[in-house]
Amino acid sequence: MSKEILDGLGEIEEALARHGVPKRSDWWRGEERRFYGHPSAREWLACVGRGGVKTGEIVRTAIAESLFGEHFVPPGERHFFMIVSENVAEATKTADIVQQYLQFLGVESARVGETIEIGRDRGIRVRAQRIGAVSGFRCYGWAADECAKWSSESGVNPSAEVIASIKAMTITHARARGRMFSAPFSMSGFFHGVFSDGDSRHVVVSHAPTWVANPTIPEARTRELERDERIWKREYKAEPSASASAAFDPTLIERAFVTRVQLPACTRVIVMDPSELKNDDWTWCSAGWRVGEGGRSYISIEDVDCVEAGYWRKFTSADVCAKVAKLAKERGITAVHGDQKDQYSFPSLFAAHGLSFTSHPWKLTTKAPAVARLRGLLADGEIAFEKHAKLQRQLIDYEEVLSANGHIKYKGRGSSHDDFASVVITSVMCEQAGNLPKYVAASGGAQVIEAPEGSWSGLGRDDGFSIAGNGAGGRTWGR
Repeated sequence: MSKEILDGLGEIEEALARHGVPKRSDWWRGEERRFYGHPSAREWLACVGRGGVKTGEIVRTAIAESLFGEHFVPPGERHFFMIVSENVAEATKTADIVQQYLQFLGVESARVGETIEIGRDRGIRVRAQRIGAVSGFRCYGWAADECAKWSSESGVNPSAEVIASIKAMTITHARARGRMFSAPFSMSGFFHGVFSDGDSRHVVVSHAPTWVANPTIPEARTRELERDERIWKREYKAEPSASASAAFDPTLIERAFVTRVQLPACTRVIVMDPSELKNDDWTWCSAGWRVGEGGRSYISIEDVDCVEAGYWRKFTSADVCAKVAKLAKERGITAVHGDQKDQYSFPSLFAAHGLSFTSHPWKLTTKAPAVARLRGLLADGEIAFEKHAKLQRQLIDYEEVLSANGHIKYKGRGSSHDDFASVVITSVMCEQAGNLPKYVAASGGAQVIEAPEGSWSGLGRDDGFSIAGNGAGGRTWGR
């Protein structure tokens, strides 16, 4: 059976190539020979970087096993090769690829939703991962696509349970083979556990970075796509990340606290991280772009302060907002930013002081990009902090935690607080949203500042700047 499937994969490759489908890489061919030539292993785990043609390999082997595998199907029944994808969109895309490849091969098939019927008794079924999707029919082969990153509605990675259910569906097929192909995630969970155990009499384990599995993508291209070394290693080099690790390089943090020679600052904004003052500090800072030596601009975090936890009986939200407003007026600042906590009360509290308030959602979909952006700013020397021991310690202790459930969390190490680190990350969210005035190039070598509407007060002719409209609802300052 193994020789027939290997020969069939070669025939499929040649036929698909005539329709412009790229051929398999030498690495995939070699790993196929290892798997199908193994005397006892019936499972294949491949940890491969993004763009490594994992889904393409799954589809090819699903078709080969359906066309050339010796699987007994009782009369009147139809059995399947089961492909389980990360979500409905991926399942639909994979089913489309299966259907297209079969057409290229000239194989008669009929598609009904997620099922592609082949001949009178076989088929390929593609479904999104969940326990209920993998029961009720028989399978002669299976594949779990990107299972290291699966997540259920409850936030738990269900791969162990889903794959156990798939295996039960192969009970009548002693020669049934399965495969788990995925980019890695963390050093925990079902996929990593099998990967860590390596080859055995039951499992063949393969590993390849993107550019090895798919040589059409050079390593340099992957580095262009992802400058964050940690994410690059996980997504493209296919190295799982530590379950908990420092979010930022301590050396780069230390460098960012070195005093710089500063030219006049662009107008700044106030950023705050509010709390109930019971367990967490209510922190704030001012943030904006400055120009340093050599004319390089960078974000400067200054005026870092807080009302410490434990003062909740002495200070109301209005009291703290008044303290923040006092700082804003001293600095000529008119805009305050914060997360979505109490976002309905802050606009009116700050409006009473003549200040605007903008909220920024504090959730993983915004926090993760902000953390990645902050890592880039630190690496490029494009952010600086005023001397503040507590802030420096919290940035060093800030952790990225990868759970076995496929989720990323950011927090202070152990029981340490992260209130000051949080206000810096919110400041980066402001920059990503275009809310920090920024120096931009101007004709004739003049230095100008582009600022959103409402953030341009505080600089004027006394600072050597002139004012002109920028035609976009804001102001341009030049000198």
